[in-house]
Amino acid sequence: MKCSRCLNENPIYFYQGTRGTYCRRCIHLGGHQVEELLDIDSAQEYATLPFELTEQQKQASTEIARLGLERDILVEAVCGAGKSELMIELIEKAMSQNLHVGWMIARRQVVLELAKRLQDIFKNHKVIAVCEGHTQDLKGHLVLLTAHQLYRYHQMFDVLILDEPDAFPFKGNDLLNDLAEVAARKTKIYLSATPDKELLNRNQEHIVLNRRPHGRDLIIPKVIITFNILQYLLLVYYLAFVYREEKVLIFVPTIKQAKRLGRILKLPIITSQSASKQEILESFRGDRTGKLITTTILERGMTFEEVFVIVLDCDHYIFDEASLIQISGRVGRSFNKTKGDCLFLATRRSTAIQNCLKRLRAHNAA
Repeated sequence: MKCSRCLNENPIYFYQGTRGTYCRRCIHLGGHQVEELLDIDSAQEYATLPFELTEQQKQASTEIARLGLERDILVEAVCGAGKSELMIELIEKAMSQNLHVGWMIARRQVVLELAKRLQDIFKNHKVIAVCEGHTQDLKGHLVLLTAHQLYRYHQMFDVLILDEPDAFPFKGNDLLNDLAEVAARKTKIYLSATPDKELLNRNQEHIVLNRRPHGRDLIIPKVIITFNILQYLLLVYYLAFVYREEKVLIFVPTIKQAKRLGRILKLPIITSQSASKQEILESFRGDRTGKLITTTILERGMTFEEVFVIVLDCDHYIFDEASLIQISGRVGRSFNKTKGDCLFLATRRSTAIQNCLKRLRAHNAA
């Protein structure tokens, strides 16, 4: 026996109910599949980009559109390279053939923000966000959704874009990976700045973009190795003097540490437990010299202009190579505003720190 929703074949998860056999592996997701869920009249006009792609972006975009309806692709693009924009031509092509496109994104906040951006690009199409608090409308030309919402779209997507599949909660989660397999009836496009060995070995087609649109090198973090207590003293020094007039993101490994540091420094914090995430982010964005303490919740998908980054306890196990690359990738993304830097504070030069620096330098040298 095999569950058509999550691909489970383990008999311990099946049980016989009054209405038939149920799979306990995915029943907690709730609901049943909605037939013809994505049926919606197609529009005749497609994307309206508010900017011009660079030559490198155009080449990558054309190749993705050429291959993406026929086979799976891994798109490896550095942080800030415009991975989202590289998908526009493929989505246009799919829409012109009346195909259904889904875009899985790990974080709810990024789903909501990207849905707004893409609605401005695809003005004559319906772009919807499906995530916690946004599940009333499930029908659109382009569906952006968090990983756990994939269960709603059984064999619905001709093209399924998987954004940062090497990140929590998708990475290493067999259930979510199987839900993606079932949701995609044709091809999958994997987008990542930090593909792991599993991703690199999974796909025959591999498209790489080593440069951001502005052409500047990626920021190479400055690493300071010192005692734990001195890290805190250095943090205070940088905030009070070096970055006093700058916008600063301070990354810490745990929620407990974020709360404690927020109380000591009297600074706002944002974690997965924060109740008003959107308000906190908007306040930070609007403050030219704002300071914000965060966990890895902001390591991906967020863009801030002219931001400086400090990572405290950088050698903590929570900060792996991919995480550190993503965190440093918050810096230097803006086209015209070039201020920004990254500082790693650690008690030792961990393997993750060394691999992060090595990969960033390799991208700059390519």
